[in-house]
Amino acid sequence: MFIPLTFLARIYEINFENIPKLKNPNGYFILLGVMVLVTFGSVWYFKRKKWF
Repeated sequence: MFIPLTFLARIYEINFENIPKLKNPNGYFILLGVMVLVTFGSVWYFKRKKWF
């Protein structure tokens, strides 16, 4: 469940040259929104498959 979020956080952390927050003032909130969508999508998928 946490692997996609860890992947997004790792890319955001190590990609110093293309950090969205540096060029876009809303980049941080966009990343948080994507993380929320991934979380809800994962929970929905797991509940649909009756894994959760």
